[in-house]
Amino acid sequence: MRIPLIASLLLFLSGVVFGQSPRDHKERARAYLANGRYAEAITELQAPRRLLRDDAEARLWLAVSAYETNDLSTAEATLQGLMHKDEPEFPEVLLYLGRVYHARHQFVPAAEYYKRYLRRLRSGDERRQMLIEAIRSCDLGKEFQYRPARIVAENLGPAVNTTGDEYGPIPSPSRSGLIYFTARREGNSGGRRDAGGRPDPQWGEYSSDLFQSRRQGGDWQSAEPLHYLLNSPQEEELLGFAADGRSMYYARGAFGRRQYYVDPFQEEEQRQLNTLPLPVPIDPNRGDLTPHFVADTAVYFAADRPGGYGGLDLYRMAKRNGQWTAAENLGPEINTPFDETTPFLAPDGRTLYFSSNDSRRGIGGFDVLSSYYL
Repeated sequence: MRIPLIASLLLFLSGVVFGQSPRDHKERARAYLANGRYAEAITELQAPRRLLRDDAEARLWLAVSAYETNDLSTAEATLQGLMHKDEPEFPEVLLYLGRVYHARHQFVPAAEYYKRYLRRLRSGDERRQMLIEAIRSCDLGKEFQYRPARIVAENLGPAVNTTGDEYGPIPSPSRSGLIYFTARREGNSGGRRDAGGRPDPQWGEYSSDLFQSRRQGGDWQSAEPLHYLLNSPQEEELLGFAADGRSMYYARGAFGRRQYYVDPFQEEEQRQLNTLPLPVPIDPNRGDLTPHFVADTAVYFAADRPGGYGGLDLYRMAKRNGQWTAAENLGPEINTPFDETTPFLAPDGRTLYFSSNDSRRGIGGFDVLSSYYL
């Protein structure tokens, strides 16, 4: 049967002009992977059916993208499909199987896959230390599995969460059933931006804005962005609130520069442009990060300063007689050669919560730890 000329031309245009061949989809997927755009990479890899059917490397990319988007079932099934008689088609299959099982808290198979991947690395390979720490975390995780759980984690649901990043939630200090948080998502004021803060709709990352959500009848309502005078084309990140709930602390920056601010947190109909720089001698551009303010008279923060224990350490400043004291390192019971960050002092004034990626005290990545002050 002869194909009419116009139909033949359309087929030609769809395959050549618009780049719809499997090779073109794979190249676009490669670019998305290189820029951390895993959801878009999955779309490209799944578009032509024969790409995943015929190309084992494309299946590996799909598995990696599924893992990075927390679709662990797809990642596991795809990775296991790349094993032939218990041997991987690519060495990275072993690494990502370890990560999938690690994320599921299946520490025994996770450690076994990590060890198999480790044995394939040369003695001077810098990835060896990463694998050793991951195996150590799995060993500790096996011990933690038999401890009774003290908390239950519950997802706040699709009204709050999206395929973007939502993080740093803080309950309102003055209103029950109200939370504030930071999010990188489609529709934010700054759109997609590159590392220098310039608009980059193709490869850029969504800028961060401030949001709130209320709970009604046991359900969290759709998240709403805060006032446009707070959310700008720059990056905004929530830090905390004054004890009376009348002031909000946040960070704003662009082009690699940031500043900490305090806002009187007025109602929307009363809002004016009167946000002020935070009158505390900490500077994010010198590496003073994740500050937590306590009763307006103390601040805890993470920093990599000379004389520390390595990586990010936790420090404290106090306000005495109207003056801020010098930064005090919290010492070796808290800080390690690894990174300690995001401190939070509980209302009792003695229990400090923080995050650490020390593989000797956690089960992988950054874990939440606590310390009680005597």
